Amino acid sequence: MKQFRSTAILLIAAIIFGGYLYFRERGPAAGVGKTVLLRTDPNSVKQISIIQPNSQLSLMKVGNSWMVKNKTESVPADPDNVKALLDNLQIVQSGSVVTKPGKLSEYGLNDAHNYIAVDATAIYFGDSPSFDKNQVYVQMKNGDNTTIALLPTTLRDDALKTFANWRDKAALRFDESKVSQLQINAPNINATFVAEKKEDTTNWKITKPVIAKANSGTVQSFLTSLSRAQVSNFLDDNPKDLKKWGLAKPQATVQISTPKGIQKLNIGKTVTDGVAAQNSVSKAVFVLPSSTYSLINRALSEWRDKNLLVLNTGKVTQMQIAARGKSVTLNVSGAQWTASNPKLDKTLVNNAASDFLVGMQNLQAENFIDAPKADATYGLDHPTLKVQLTSSQWQGVKTLEMAVYNGKNYARLSGAGVTSKTIYVMPTNVFDAFSNALDHLFGK
Repeated sequence: MKQFRSTAILLIAAIIFGGYLYFRERGPAAGVGKTVLLRTDPNSVKQISIIQPNSQLSLMKVGNSWMVKNKTESVPADPDNVKALLDNLQIVQSGSVVTKPGKLSEYGLNDAHNYIAVDATAIYFGDSPSFDKNQVYVQMKNGDNTTIALLPTTLRDDALKTFANWRDKAALRFDESKVSQLQINAPNINATFVAEKKEDTTNWKITKPVIAKANSGTVQSFLTSLSRAQVSNFLDDNPKDLKKWGLAKPQATVQISTPKGIQKLNIGKTVTDGVAAQNSVSKAVFVLPSSTYSLINRALSEWRDKNLLVLNTGKVTQMQIAARGKSVTLNVSGAQWTASNPKLDKTLVNNAASDFLVGMQNLQAENFIDAPKADATYGLDHPTLKVQLTSSQWQGVKTLEMAVYNGKNYARLSGAGVTSKTIYVMPTNVFDAFSNALDHLFGK
């Protein structure tokens, strides 16, 4: 019995594997009771002709991409639409083949000017039968062979799509998950902005115009939005003068780097509903929506990580705090904090330590000064608050200094692992998180 069971399992596995190979080699299986009228291999199809009453289109494979062509233009085709058509052509089958056809006029095929031609087969589309408007009569022609049958209207709908329906409307087509570098030039950045990410990571780093940690969520959200951005209108498929659209010297550019190469988006002057733009795939000038451009034209500070400290509060072992003309050292043992001033209440010391750790963990800048002037310019020559942190999270001591000067709040980090001289412009309420803790430690 055990041997029989093993044999049966192997037999089933062989059938499944054989079915997989058959499907891979032959494509989808025909439905029960249906006649296969056409089979195509999507990978081998190089051209599809779509003839309409007043126009003729061609879908042509160039390299790994598809182009759509009419009498005057050849532009990138929408890969999703092309894939859907190829999927429909992989197997064309009917459960209603006309075995004894009458006159072609009975099926609306006597004067058919709408058809799709692929490989050596043409599919002519006639009328829908009165009993089912979701189907259409077709005439399949391959050399001298001809067949009349009923098919779902899916292929007929594809055959009626216009040039505008077939063309790719992606402002910039790329796989957002494969981007390794993002480069932007825009008025509000006023410099070349470059963010980079190593493969198999989610953390972005700014490498130009400063070296700083990027807001990875902002960068990734932008890439998602840009990869889904759609052209709202095409302005000029064959621009003779890019100055007309402000594209001779673009006001902004976006460059995306992936393993497949570099793609670029140039942005010109403001037009109705957006800005004139052109990508590196096609010479066509199109309208990029204002909402997409606003995501591109953001200040450098909006791309940066605004968190001052990535702080694991459980690894901090000592805090030296100076404020209000006084200082105190806090040390932790287990979960208990003790102060160098033995007169301080233990409960208040624990509360103060907790408030400080949470407050520093949540510090976020509003802006950045990457080339700071003298300390006195920001009141940091006499800090309002100074905290020296010892933690197993880093080697050595990290120092946080904060100051109020001319109605503004500033902060600076130094010490272990800090290489930047950046001064952080802080929110107006930044000291609120520390006021109770300072009251506990130094009095009001």
